[in-house]
Amino acid sequence: MALTAPQLEIEHRSFTVEEFLQMAKAGILGEDERGELIEGEIIKMTPIGEEHSWDLIWLDGEFRRQLQDKYPVSVQGPLRVGSRTQLQPDLMVLRPRPKGKRSIPTPADVLLMIEVADTSLRFDKQIKVPLYAKNGIPEVCIVDVDARAITVYLDPLEDRYSNVTEHKIGETISPRFLPEFSLEISRVLDPEAE
Repeated sequence: MALTAPQLEIEHRSFTVEEFLQMAKAGILGEDERGELIEGEIIKMTPIGEEHSWDLIWLDGEFRRQLQDKYPVSVQGPLRVGSRTQLQPDLMVLRPRPKGKRSIPTPADVLLMIEVADTSLRFDKQIKVPLYAKNGIPEVCIVDVDARAITVYLDPLEDRYSNVTEHKIGETISPRFLPEFSLEISRVLDPEAE
């Protein structure tokens, strides 16, 4: 006679942004741990590698230099998306805010989102990009460190972008809502071009 294991019902605990922030403040998540809350689930983020780190440092400096403080730039800061999702994108260029408004940015504040991807490429493309589209982020760039390319996502439509283009070393791109900014891809992704 064959024995069958009883079916186990596993209950998952979903968290709100407030609970997530309280756990971080209380030290439950650990000081060195990086995490995001996506639809109530805590997702542990991979450590940042050397090339990812330097690309992000360079992008931050370039945005601040060219935009001359006309727009706030957030590097690995929080983005609150509803009551059960808080992300930590690599870089966001935000709309200017009225004085005194100090809340965590929401999708309505974002002009441009950039994710630098080496080990996180699949996660960024399959999970984060659809989430950004669903929440109306107007433009997203994925900097693919390994492929030496930048994919630009425009025109959010439900959970996808209807306009997706890939750009390689040798090209220069300008964000749709920041036409005064230009980015030479080789300066970001080709260490010899520095």
